[in-house]
Amino acid sequence: MDGQCEDSECPIVLLFGHPVFMRAFIEQIIEENWSADGLAELVLALLEASSLTVTDEMRARVNSSSDPRQLRAWASRVLSVSGPEELFADNRA
Repeated sequence: MDGQCEDSECPIVLLFGHPVFMRAFIEQIIEENWSADGLAELVLALLEASSLTVTDEMRARVNSSSDPRQLRAWASRVLSVSGPEELFADNRA
């Protein structure tokens, strides 16, 4: 091997592919002082990257929230839920 690794074997790929690391990484990023609009964009981007089918209703619900704590909760939860019911559980928005 010439010092290069296959994508699936690279330590950085394995690290970023690990769900516990990804959750901690996302939580750390969103702890910064993001605006509600920025957090809503993050939630929507994570939804698009997830295995969930993103509906217009889900987009509207995220975009209508102005509560940064709720948006942060959704962002940290989005990669570990199996459906919108789990994502929006305990909704305060």
